Amino acid sequence: MSFIKQRNHAIDRAKILCVFLVIYAHLFDHDSGVRLYIYAFHMALFFLISGMFFKVHEDFWRGVASYARKMVVPAFFFDILFILIFTPLYHFGILPHTTKHESLLLWICEKIYTDFLLMFDNGDLFNGVVWFLFALFWCNVYLSIFERRKILGIIVPAAVYAGYVLFGVDLFYSVQGAMAFPFFLVGFKCKSLINKYTTSGKWMTYMGFFVLCLVVTACLTYVNGRVSFKGCRLGEYSVYISGPLFLLNGFVGTWMMIALASLIPVKGKWVTDLSKSLISTLGYQYLFIIPLHATPYLPTVWNAIPISIAILLGCHLLHQVTERFIPACIGR
Repeated sequence: MSFIKQRNHAIDRAKILCVFLVIYAHLFDHDSGVRLYIYAFHMALFFLISGMFFKVHEDFWRGVASYARKMVVPAFFFDILFILIFTPLYHFGILPHTTKHESLLLWICEKIYTDFLLMFDNGDLFNGVVWFLFALFWCNVYLSIFERRKILGIIVPAAVYAGYVLFGVDLFYSVQGAMAFPFFLVGFKCKSLINKYTTSGKWMTYMGFFVLCLVVTACLTYVNGRVSFKGCRLGEYSVYISGPLFLLNGFVGTWMMIALASLIPVKGKWVTDLSKSLISTLGYQYLFIIPLHATPYLPTVWNAIPISIAILLGCHLLHQVTERFIPACIGR
C-alpha cells in the first residue's frame, strides 16, 4: 500500500509521533495545558498522514465496503472488547465506577445496545477513542466522492457539517469526518510534496521550520483556545473565526511534527513495524490508561514520557497478537 518505491522512514516516524502524542495527551486531565496544546494538531496529523495512504477504488461501493471492513469493523471490535473487559471490573469493584448494575450480563448487553444507539448522535462510547475510526471511514468516503465529482466531494462534507451546526445532527461521527476531511485531502493531494520534503536531508531547514511552527502553534492555541474533533469544537469563537484558526493551527502543527520526524535519525524494521500498528495502538491505549487513572498517579510533562512509551509498546504487542490470531478484527 506504499505510495513510494522506497519506504519513507520519516513518515513512519511521524506516525509513531502521532500515536505517542495521543497517548501522552490522554494521560492528562481535560483542563491541562498540555492536553489543550496537543489537541490543537495531533489528530490533524493523524488524518493528514492517513490521507497519504488513501487508495481510490474503481468501484465506489466496493470501496465503501473495503473502508468499512478496515475501519468500522475495528471500531466495533475495540468498543465491544472494552465493554467485555471493563464492565466486570466495574461490576465487582476492582475499578471504581459511578454506577453499578445488579446483573453483570444485563449490564454488558445494555452497554452494547446503548453504544450502538449513541453512534447515531455523537455519543460518548464505552471506548470513546474509536470515534476516529468512524471519522476515518467518512474521510475515505468523502474523498472517493471528491475524486469522481469534485464539486459534490466538497458539498457533501460541507452539508454534513452545516447539518450539525444548524440541527445538531451527527450520524456515526460523520461530522468529525467532515472536520478531518481538509487534512485528509491535503495528505492525499500533497503526498509527493511531503515525500520530497522529508527526504531532502536539509537538517537546518527542518530545525528552523520546527521552531517556527512551534511558536506559531503555541500562539494560535492561546488565541483560539480548546479544540476537539470528537466534540466538534473548533475553538472559543464562532465558526467564522475559529474555523480558519482551527485549520491553520492543524496544518502548522502537522508540518511541525513532520519536520521533527525528518530530524530524528532513526530507522529500521522495528520503526516500520511500530508505525503499522497505529490504528490498533489508538484502539487499545485505554486498556492501560483507564487503570492508570484509577491510581494516585499524577502525570507531569516528564514522567508521562516513559509511561506513554511503555503504553505504546504494550499496545504494539497486543496488535501483533491480534494480527496473528484475529486479523479481521483490526481490518486485515
